[in-house]
Amino acid sequence: MKRKIILSIALTVILVSVVLVSAWATTYGASIYKGWNLVYGFQSSEQIDTIDKSNIRAIYAFIPTTQQYLRAWPNPDEKAWQNLDKVIDDHELLQTAYWVYSDITIEGSLNGLSHFTEYWVYDAPVHYTERPIYKGWNFIGVTKDMISGSKDTNLKDIKGNCDIEKSYFWIAEMQKWEDAPIEYAQLEERSLGSGWVIKVSDNCKLGTSSGGNTLSVPNLPGDQKACSDSDGGMNYNTKGTASKEGLGDITDFCVNNIKLSETLCNNDGNPAYAQYDCPNGCDNGACNSEGQNNQAILGRKCTTNSDCPNQYTDWSCKNGTTAQRYISYYSCEQEKSTCQSSPGGVEYENCANGCLNSVCN
Repeated sequence: MKRKIILSIALTVILVSVVLVSAWATTYGASIYKGWNLVYGFQSSEQIDTIDKSNIRAIYAFIPTTQQYLRAWPNPDEKAWQNLDKVIDDHELLQTAYWVYSDITIEGSLNGLSHFTEYWVYDAPVHYTERPIYKGWNFIGVTKDMISGSKDTNLKDIKGNCDIEKSYFWIAEMQKWEDAPIEYAQLEERSLGSGWVIKVSDNCKLGTSSGGNTLSVPNLPGDQKACSDSDGGMNYNTKGTASKEGLGDITDFCVNNIKLSETLCNNDGNPAYAQYDCPNGCDNGACNSEGQNNQAILGRKCTTNSDCPNQYTDWSCKNGTTAQRYISYYSCEQEKSTCQSSPGGVEYENCANGCLNSVCN
């Protein structure tokens, strides 16, 4: 029997809904701040007991198949919700993040996370690799399976076969969007129960960078499609993409203002990355040509380490409370009297008043 979206249209609807969902209802945790919040699976004020329900002023769902908002609470468009199963499965929508407007910020903490609260989810979370992602914008609910225990999850590691054109987090405490570049941004423990908003070029599924949890049988002999690299291989001065059918594609990108991650087809015939330090700096997925960057350090003549200063990227917001910048370390190799690179690092700064537009407030 098809599951129906639960709405607080009338007391009788609520009572019937409770009977229907009691077999799979569960609790979840998320942060709630004054103003708009993106909260996984939160479609009714009845789902929260830790605050006065009157403090929840409005809830909206985003319908990815129509690319439109639909008011979920209060005063929902009953006809629109009744016809919803014509454009999307109810079960799918329950896995997304909803806009929730609260008059207050949750005080206290949950499992050591401040401003977190527990609420009811009316459907068991579906593993993120099994949720369909539709062409255009999608409001993805961040669930436990997307975060590896105490470790942060790199977005690039779970993009699956999706061509992600835009990626954002909503910073509720700031009431601002934050750009979440796929190559650098991460999901943290605090991301649990929130939303990750992406725009994709076509229908797809999230998962590992090799295409999620979908396994493909080998092609028939003589029918193998080879790996290809659009810039011809190790071409550091041209941004390129390595691709192979069944494995997706990967594109050159700058790790920082010096280090390039260059794509290539490895000995196994699969797309792979190789690290390279650009003598004249890295920009937009390619090394600068000679003369483009007068700050180049690698290969510079030197006598002491002071002749090989470290280089730093500009600061950016790692999340709403932390700023970060990447560092390229250099030292003088006495035997060659030239500056050589060492493994880079990341510097973090805690922002007491929050991080916005790449700087601490």
